[in-house]
Amino acid sequence: AHWLVVDTGDAQRNLDQVNRVLELRNDPTPWLELVGIKLVLDGVIDACTAALNYPYANGTNGDLLWSAEALLPVVVAADAAQLRLAIHAIGDLASDMALDVLEKMIDVNPPWDRRPRLEHLEIVSEQTPDRMAQLGITASVQPVHSDPAIQPNWRAQLGDDRVERGYPWTLFTAAGARLAFGTDTPTAPHEALANLYIAITRRSATDHSLPPNEPQFAVPLDAALRHATFDSAASFDADSRVGRVQPGMYADLVVLDGDVLDGGNLLAVSVVRTIVGGKTVFEKETEETHV
Repeated sequence: AHWLVVDTGDAQRNLDQVNRVLELRNDPTPWLELVGIKLVLDGVIDACTAALNYPYANGTNGDLLWSAEALLPVVVAADAAQLRLAIHAIGDLASDMALDVLEKMIDVNPPWDRRPRLEHLEIVSEQTPDRMAQLGITASVQPVHSDPAIQPNWRAQLGDDRVERGYPWTLFTAAGARLAFGTDTPTAPHEALANLYIAITRRSATDHSLPPNEPQFAVPLDAALRHATFDSAASFDADSRVGRVQPGMYADLVVLDGDVLDGGNLLAVSVVRTIVGGKTVFEKETEETHV
């Protein structure tokens, strides 16, 4: 887990939040471990609160929730203590500022396997994928947010050719940056298979009549499976424990009633068994289970 750190307007109180995370990090449980801090730099495009380099169609713009001057000492302190960073940046102004600050942090602190993440990245500047690859920053995204069924307002708020650059997942991998898939639950539906379907088709998981949303950024199925498993685990240095099915890894997996390697079948298959730590914690009832 990542602990949310907010800008209080006071530099010492901001650092006190980092110190609190360091205290809690020393008391993990088998099911919960604090690995770093979460920082939210802007809002969302649908409400015109994501911070953009150019205004929305209505002439407004979202405010940055941190200044670079307030953010830098926080990320430097957290990184120096080897806390991992997950930074919410939906708009291109927010991700540009995040990269500027992270670049300074990397210059100041000694090297280590830090694996910072930028979250969401719905609209980015042209140079962002290359900068992320060069700095070793993971693009952590949630395909469900690009579902065409919920895009009309998103596109209307931008109102220009920026909609054609929305959710540009393949640009990150083409540049050499790691891409990790999540679901953003509980703020979005958690169903992993529907998430994968949207990733590989850019189509709606709920309304199949809608056209795909910028299909040039669709991800191949084999890559999408990796981004949702191994790359997601690797984004916070858990890839030695989870993210693959092989000897020595945690036995956390699901059994499906169909073949997901047939991409068109993703919405038709369902989970029939869930295994956590080698123990079955869920099994779908069938006629056989009642015999």
